Amino acid sequence: MLAFSNDYYGFIFRVTQSVELFCTYVIFKQIAEKEYISIHGPEHHILDGASLLVAYKNAGGEIDL
Repeated sequence: MLAFSNDYYGFIFRVTQSVELFCTYVIFKQIAEKEYISIHGPEHHILDGASLLVAYKNAGGEIDL
């Protein structure tokens, strides 16, 4: 398990950069199923927003991630 710090931010950033999906739920679910992401830990708060922003960008939205 990753120690909570910038490790989670970096991991979530790297994973979301490689996702080409448009559905926020599917993006969230795909990443949240990893064994080192605790749905009850603080990292899922980052994942919520990251999933939404990545889905928006992948759907054609103009955003600099």
